[in-house]
Amino acid sequence: MDFSLLNLDKLSELFTSYAPKVAGAIITLVLGFWIIGRITNGLKRTMEKRGFDPTIRPFLAS
Repeated sequence: MDFSLLNLDKLSELFTSYAPKVAGAIITLVLGFWIIGRITNGLKRTMEKRGFDPTIRPFLAS
């Protein structure tokens, strides 16, 4: 590999332009998983309190 062709200025510019987008996507993904987990747990608790059949609870909660 010819390191003389490697332009560090372009790489740093590329990194700084994509880093916020990648960080935002990761934060959105983690937040989405957290929200879905909370909703699923709430549904499971509600179905348990209301006496839903235990065999269909996992199906409905998924």
